[in-house]
Amino acid sequence: MATSAIDQKDKDETGTNISEADKEKDTKSDTSTKSVLEQAAETLASIREFDQKWNDMERKFQSLCEIAFQSLSLYGSASHSTIPVKLTEKEKLAVLGGNPTVKELSSRLASNQYNKVMIMVGAGLSVSAGIPDFRTPGSGLYSNLQKYNLPTPESVFDLEYFKANPKPFCKLAQELFPGQIKPTVGHCFIKLLQDKGMLKRCYTQNIDGLERLVGVKEELLVEAHGGFSTASCIKCKKSADINEVKQTLFNGKVPFCQSCEGLVKPDIVFFGESLPEAFSRLYREDTSGCDLLVVMGTSLQVAPFCNLVNQVQQTVPRLLINKEAVGPFKALNDSNYRDVCLLSECDAGAEMVCELAGWKEYLQKVKDSLLDHWKK
Repeated sequence: MATSAIDQKDKDETGTNISEADKEKDTKSDTSTKSVLEQAAETLASIREFDQKWNDMERKFQSLCEIAFQSLSLYGSASHSTIPVKLTEKEKLAVLGGNPTVKELSSRLASNQYNKVMIMVGAGLSVSAGIPDFRTPGSGLYSNLQKYNLPTPESVFDLEYFKANPKPFCKLAQELFPGQIKPTVGHCFIKLLQDKGMLKRCYTQNIDGLERLVGVKEELLVEAHGGFSTASCIKCKKSADINEVKQTLFNGKVPFCQSCEGLVKPDIVFFGESLPEAFSRLYREDTSGCDLLVVMGTSLQVAPFCNLVNQVQQTVPRLLINKEAVGPFKALNDSNYRDVCLLSECDAGAEMVCELAGWKEYLQKVKDSLLDHWKK
């Protein structure tokens, strides 16, 4: 019997008849195989994405743990107890003679009763130099970052956000990089204490480098939040040439590591990063060994830096020069025997202390020396 053309088309290469059901089955099989492969590929991609997120979370968790341990360590150890010891009235009287005032403290400065002065400074110290602080509504840095379209103002200094989107910080860094900004009178006060051999250490939250510019020696300076004097890769930690990094940033580009191609940034401390090694190494020695604590231009809100104020010995007087009372200085009462609050701009406060101590001419010499250096 003759085979029709249609029947011939419905045979496979071996001449076997192929039913419509078989063809439909083969089509479904091909589709099913394709679907399984697509699902497998999607699953593999999801696994890889999850693995990356897990690794990022693990790194962030480890970093947060380090910061937490740093902060917790400020609350004491076997060699540095912070358990309050009840002082006798005689011991309290010896601190400032029962007269916790700027005049009394300045008088004791003048008579060289303090030669291990520890200083804590924040952004308020640099405001008169033209550098905004961080938190003042309207004028603070965090209030003026709208152009970067950040999830939160703090995101510009967040390590995880920087990894995902480094451009906002790289643009902001051009504005923050130390340049032609001069140190303030408050900075000159710190230099004066150094020149007189009274400065034990200066701890600064600032990243503007003005303590260095005024001449504070590196061994007497702890930049708790890092600075722009060095740079490194966030991936392999290798140091990078800060001048090359600066040039790259000012060319509007993102700097990358020449060794591993990781992101490079100036060594300022981001949220999610540990504080510099010098902070952990020196704070116990300084808080237990200082004989006067001066706090200038800080809100005392950022840990672990803010915890230092409560780590000095109970017999150590504490002077606050700030526009408003902060930290433990907010709760002063009649039982206060050691805390002195000078509510003013940092420059004006430093000038007042120097005038009361008879150091007005010394301060002017430091200012003149700085001006001469700047002219050169």
